[in-house]
Amino acid sequence: ATLYDAAGMPRFAAQIAPDARSQPGPVPQPPAEWQAAGWRGADLYGDQLFHGPDFAALQSVDRLGATGAEATLLTAPGLGWPAGPWAMDPALIDGGLQLARMWGLAQLQKLTLPTAAARFVLHRTGLSAAGNVRCLLQGEPIGQAGTRANLWFMDAVSGDLIAELRGLEMYASSEPSGAGGAG
Repeated sequence: ATLYDAAGMPRFAAQIAPDARSQPGPVPQPPAEWQAAGWRGADLYGDQLFHGPDFAALQSVDRLGATGAEATLLTAPGLGWPAGPWAMDPALIDGGLQLARMWGLAQLQKLTLPTAAARFVLHRTGLSAAGNVRCLLQGEPIGQAGTRANLWFMDAVSGDLIAELRGLEMYASSEPSGAGGAG
């Protein structure tokens, strides 16, 4: 699959292959040393995250540590996105990328952008309910250049695993810190 911009330039490519063998594994628990982060709403968007209100999926970063973070995400219905033939909830994936950016900023004191992901595993198809989703990120810095992380997306009420994003790589962006956000 390839995404092209309006000028016909390829901007993203991925190999998509169904894998019936993917069974939910155990979701790690956040370590006790992760501290309460208390980053919420307006604290997140503007200087650190460039997303406008229609893409403000990261509701809060609840806990933060050297090896990861835990957050609350809004779903596509929670953001007011239209229902459709979605195979997965795209707002959750974008919210996970936003969490990875915030965690990378805390670790590297640099803004980062996603450059690669090794694997995406979908455990529940369709849009998630209009409520919140819990996202857990476990990661490590890649020197001072970026971060590598695994993310788990779970229903906040049932705890059921919705999806996993494995091997997400984020690298330092050329944008200045405090770049601010557009709609």
